[in-house]
Order: sequence, then structure tokens, then C-alpha cells
Amino acid sequence: MMQSDATMVRQIADCFDSVFEGETDAPNLMIGTVVSGDKFIEDSETLRWLQREFDALATEMEGAAIGYTCQLNDAPFIIIRGLSDTANVSAPDDFKTNLATVCRHSFRLMERLIPLAGNAAAATPEPLAASA
Repeated sequence: MMQSDATMVRQIADCFDSVFEGETDAPNLMIGTVVSGDKFIEDSETLRWLQREFDALATEMEGAAIGYTCQLNDAPFIIIRGLSDTANVSAPDDFKTNLATVCRHSFRLMERLIPLAGNAAAATPEPLAASA
């Protein structure tokens, strides 16, 4: 199992709160285990098994590759997901219904996060190269 960077999780949660504070239609922030696999989950039986077996809050198909690559390179990471479906038989319809809202919320969060990440990267000095 790969773990997101705890400091980054706190920073993202704080940013999320500042972006959506006081809004009646704000998305939910869920922090926890997300399982990753090679197929779109659209049946309740598989979803329940994943929830019980791995204490999964959600399923997705891409984040594990990013987490694994970061882990191999000792790079901190966090995966942020905008969930557009409920991973059951209504998943295809849920996706179509919720896509615009999820995109709008994701844009607002990224609009705030990207400049923060850039500022943090600029404040981190590059490692010094060894000289002979």
C-alpha cells in the first residue's frame, strides 16, 4: 500500500476548506483509502467487497501508477480525485449527470493549489551538485 504525504494531505485539506468555506453546494472532502485497479467498477457487489476488504472510500484507475512512480523516486505525492459516480449499476448515468459539477469544483481547487505548489517549489532550494 502506498501512503500519500501527510503534510501534503493537511495542506490540501486546508486549501479545500478555504476554497469552499460556507458554500451550500460545496463538495465533500473525504480523506482515506482509495483503491486502484484496471476496470471501471459498476456493480454493488464488487464495490462492497472493496469497501470491506480494503476500507476503500472510492475506486479509480490511474492514481496507483502515480503513487508507485513517486514511491520509487522518494518523491512525496498526493492523489486528488473528483468523484463523478457511485461505482454501482448507475455509474455510467451518474458520470454523465455529475461531470460538469465535478469539473467546476476541481477547477476551483486547482486554481488555488497550483500557485501554492509553485510557491513551495520556488522556496525549496535545489540540491547542490557534488564537485570533484
